[in-house]
Amino acid sequence: RRIFTICSSVNLLFFIASPFRIGESKFQATTGTREREHVSVFGQSSSSAAGVYGQSSSGYGVSGFSTSGTALKAQGNADVTGTLSKGGGTFLIDHPLDPENKFLRHSFMESPEMKNFYDGVEVADDAGEFAVQLPAYFDALNESIRYQLTAIGAAAPNLHIKTEMKGGRFTVAGASKGQKISWSVTGVRKDAFAKANPVIVEEEKPAEQKGKYRHPLVHGKSQEQGIEWEFLSKQREVADSIKVAPKKPDPTP
Repeated sequence: RRIFTICSSVNLLFFIASPFRIGESKFQATTGTREREHVSVFGQSSSSAAGVYGQSSSGYGVSGFSTSGTALKAQGNADVTGTLSKGGGTFLIDHPLDPENKFLRHSFMESPEMKNFYDGVEVADDAGEFAVQLPAYFDALNESIRYQLTAIGAAAPNLHIKTEMKGGRFTVAGASKGQKISWSVTGVRKDAFAKANPVIVEEEKPAEQKGKYRHPLVHGKSQEQGIEWEFLSKQREVADSIKVAPKKPDPTP
């Protein structure tokens, strides 16, 4: 496991570690003349270079763990070129009705397939029909198209898809003149990345992980039965064995 911390054109911190062994830092992490509070490893870059860089041939490039806080926090955008696996997820924003005192969360929509979702509301013409034109890339991106139509204001028992998707376009018929119709379309991704990285919905755990859990506590098990317990325990043992140098007096007033 390796961690490189880069600052402009010189290394601010530089760690090289073999498995379960942490190397010694070359420099103490500082910002100006003041030590950066609440930070164990600090990296900063004033250019397009990485402030912190981690690389591993088969393990974790960067590993984070917190017993009661947040293991990873990104204050800004995140760009993941590979796939992302998680236990769950939400957006978290200041509550629109009380932004000073409350937060608001909504969960993600999830599926066993890589699905794209499109929707809208259209008004039927004199013949009770309308067409929907989706972006030019739609056919190249999607397959296994599914439709849903909902009549607004009155029943439309004859509402139906008149012509299916072709060239990113489909048509609807069977509505009343001037009637609003809510529509939605889903498609399963067929782009090169999706084909190369299909979602494996169910899989056997590797032999070394059988009998262990990603989330042991919710299954009524102990932390020691967690898949990552051994790895984290070794990391903590090494971290505890490192003597931290006493903090130098702050020379600034």
